[in-house]
Amino acid sequence: MNKRYVIIGSGVAGVSAVEAIRSKDPNSAIAMFGDDLHGYYSRPGLAYYLTHEVPDHSLFPFDEDFFRKLDLTYRQALITRLDPAGHILELDDHSRVSFDRLLIAAGSYATPLQAPGADLEGVVKLDTLADALNIKKLARKAHAGVVVGGGITALEPPDRSRGAFVPGWGRDPPLF
Repeated sequence: MNKRYVIIGSGVAGVSAVEAIRSKDPNSAIAMFGDDLHGYYSRPGLAYYLTHEVPDHSLFPFDEDFFRKLDLTYRQALITRLDPAGHILELDDHSRVSFDRLLIAAGSYATPLQAPGADLEGVVKLDTLADALNIKKLARKAHAGVVVGGGITALEPPDRSRGAFVPGWGRDPPLF
């Protein structure tokens, strides 16, 4: 009997899981749920997109044909409830999805800045393509910027091609 696979998360881990499942089980149903408006793209490439080292189309390494060949059902949705014993997911539109196998490959997000002024315009994070587009818009009128964080993404200063001065701070010792 064919299984019903569900993957929560549309990033590289989710897409890699679809490829692995499909290689071993070519006939089962695979559904993927993600909350990003843009679907799958290279999130690690966002910093390079901001520095103009990577054009926007290069963030999308797979075309529609790639996903069609995987015979994947993709749906933009938030999971609001998980019933592991009943093998049921509830989505933000209150619909329910049953599954035999579930993989949660939701990835991670930047830790929100907890400091006075963190809610001001121009204080941003870089998690998604929507964030990168917002940063590009804000950078057009900025003369300088500050990067707060010590992760790999923070090491790629935003818009360095414009010669903006971008000091960085992090709470942990630097990686390098």
